[in-house]
Formats: sequence, structure tokens, C-alpha cells
Amino acid sequence: VLASPMTRPEHIHEPVTMMTNILAHFVETLLGTPAVEVLPGGAAALTTMPGMTAELLERRKVNALLNPFLAGQFLLSHAVRDLSLGCSCLDSMSQLRLILHLYNAFRVLGLIAEPLPAAELLIRITPKRVLTRAGPLPAAPGGFMTSFLVCWGHAAPAAAQLARAFRGAGAHSVGTRHTVTTGVELELLVPEDLSPLYRRVVGLRYDDVPASSCHDMGSLEDALIDSLKQDEVFGLNLSLVGVQLLELMDSLLDALGWRARAERMATEWGEEDRKLQQQRRGRGGPAWREEWRGSEVNLWYTVQVWVLQQLLALADN
Repeated sequence: VLASPMTRPEHIHEPVTMMTNILAHFVETLLGTPAVEVLPGGAAALTTMPGMTAELLERRKVNALLNPFLAGQFLLSHAVRDLSLGCSCLDSMSQLRLILHLYNAFRVLGLIAEPLPAAELLIRITPKRVLTRAGPLPAAPGGFMTSFLVCWGHAAPAAAQLARAFRGAGAHSVGTRHTVTTGVELELLVPEDLSPLYRRVVGLRYDDVPASSCHDMGSLEDALIDSLKQDEVFGLNLSLVGVQLLELMDSLLDALGWRARAERMATEWGEEDRKLQQQRRGRGGPAWREEWRGSEVNLWYTVQVWVLQQLLALADN
């Protein structure tokens, strides 16, 4: 693990700093003098212990990793950090937002009779700022598509106008690039929102532990275990869930017979992008491919979302 190129210095500093602070407490108690020097970046080092040379200090830092508690914290930190990759993959192409909005609409309409545990879990753990920006998911027809467009980055007035256009004309008639303008930055999933354990281990959030107990190993361990018990995502392969949601979107196109329409739209948008790219280059401006739809894969999934959201318009009607 230590030799891995994925191991950056900050991966080691956090548990080391925690352990150093605990050790420093005992040193201060024994010596009656401060034993910790705060280094750049907030790391701490034992500096005033009698006979502590630079070589001995370095050796103690290495030996600290052999401490069972510290080794456990270090490995747990690495395990929890996988949630960062999982969050990136779970909604990489807005598949989580679309599928959960479709699921909610079908549940409201009674098309899905019984709740699906996996979908209910994803709705429960996904922050409202990501799923709806504010408030709950729509509970009645009329707001399904607007709610999705808002969470997909459209300003509320533009989302309502676009939803009306979809309800009146259908996705095949509202398919030009110029209508896919976003007005708000997308709210991204971050592991701090999903995992209490991540907040505890990586973010070192122990502010709920009384200050008088911060030096007590038992109290820190109890707080860690409580976070693990509350955590609903630690141990889940969120990256795989994200891939499965993308496959579900692809399957929906086939089931609805909309693949040809999506492929035609992707071709049209791609040609339009290339023309815009040439125009910008001719004016000395930035290339279109550097922007949000900067790859063929991204373009294809954007088209899929654009076509499949017509289901929300149909649900509204």
C-alpha cells in the first residue's frame, strides 16, 4: 500500500496526525511542556522529547505505522476513499438523476406497484441539492419533468418553459442543441454527503465528541463505530451501480424503440458541434470540444438523457 502510486502524502498525514496528537498529550503530561510543532498544512510533529534527533524522529514516524490502531486507521482511510471514485461514477452522465426521477414518476402513477429497495436506498442517500435542488421529489403529475430539468442544471423559469415544450411537442420536436442550455452549475455528488464514516475517517469530523473525551481512545473508537453503524453506503460498489444505471438507460432506448431517434439526434448534434468548432477556431475562440460536451461518449449519453426525459413529460400528461 505504501509503495502504491495512488498513495499521496495527505493519505498518510491524517491518521498520523491524529495519532501524533494523542501521543503528544501524554508527552505534555509527562514533561509539562508543549511537545507538538504545527507544520505547514496542519500536520504535527513531536519535537521536544528528550534526545529526539531528526533520524530518531523519522524512525518513529515509520514505526508508528506498525501501531495496530494507526495501521487500522490508515487502511480504513484508503477503503473509505473508494467512495470518491464511486460518487464520480454513480452519476457520471446524470444517469442517477434521470433514473430516480423516472422511478418516482412511475411510483406516483402506480406503474411500479411495490417500492424497489435499491431505488429507495439511492433516493434516501442522495442529497436533495443533487436530486431536486430543494424540497422533495414531485408527488403528483405536472412537475415531474420540471423537477428533473432543474436538477440537471436548468434555471427554474427555463426548466418550466422547456417542460411545457416537451409536453406539447415531444422530444423529437425539441431536439436542437440551442434548447439544451444550462443556467446553473450541476450539483455534484461528494462522498461527504453520502457516508458518515467518510466524514469521520477522511474529514476527521469528531466535533460531536466532547472536548474532554478527545484524548480518550475509547471515545474516539465509539464515535467511529457509531458512524459505521449509521453508514448505508460503505461497502457498496457505487461504481458498478453507476455502470448498471447507464446500461438501464441504454436498455430503455431499445425497449421503447427510440434508439434510431437518439442515434439520429447524436449525429445531428455532432455535426452542429463540428460546425460551431470550426467557426470558433476561425474567430480565434476556444474549441467547442473543450467544453461540457467534449467527447463522443459524453454527447451520446447527453442525447440519451435528452430523449428519455420525454417519459417524464408523458407522465406529466
